[in-house]
Amino acid sequence: MASGQVASIASGNPVSAHAPLTFNAGQYLEVHTPQWPKQWRNFSPSIPPNPAGELEFHVRAIKGGTVSSAIVSETSVGDVWTLSQSHGTLHVDRDRPVLMVAGGTGLAPLRALLIEMSKRADSPPTHIFYGMRYPGELYDLSVLRRIASTNPWLQVTAVSEEERDPWWITAVAAPAELGIDHRIGTLADVVVDTGNWENHQVLIAGSSQMIEATRRKLIIAGVRASRIQHDPV
Repeated sequence: MASGQVASIASGNPVSAHAPLTFNAGQYLEVHTPQWPKQWRNFSPSIPPNPAGELEFHVRAIKGGTVSSAIVSETSVGDVWTLSQSHGTLHVDRDRPVLMVAGGTGLAPLRALLIEMSKRADSPPTHIFYGMRYPGELYDLSVLRRIASTNPWLQVTAVSEEERDPWWITAVAAPAELGIDHRIGTLADVVVDTGNWENHQVLIAGSSQMIEATRRKLIIAGVRASRIQHDPV
């Protein structure tokens, strides 16, 4: 895969000589790969824990990023990954509507929470804004649409800084083709301009710059800081 692409790394029926791996939807794990065995990275599973022991990670190859590029371009069947302890406290309370803001592969922990929520009958109204620079980079938009199609409590808004894709992005269906609302702008601006979120619990996942910008603008707009969740940046 070329730099800038996203890979979904899935694993089923893992075998371990150590204690069973435990985590909650929304958490992230310490991971290192055979390509870079001394370089630990934090990755969030994009599916909740399940009896089969399956895991799925979303990894974006960043230009100049040695570990991410190696994972996306060199991972193959038979590789053995080392997974360590879980971290993070992202969660959804059932007594308040939810605002989720996902930038790029920051979607992974929020997606895991949405899948877990889809198994319950009492999930609160939830609106997720999923953004990237170009609409064609919204690689998992079709999955969000499928979740929303069977869960009326979920509303999805696609966000891109540019209205159209450059010529080299052709693989992903456009938001309009999926029947999903599409807004142009930065995630922080679009979220704040779209509604009043003062009564919502807020979960933000993505780059540190996006998290800080979105958090700051939401607080200025009246959202209590204590209601905003994100992993350490």
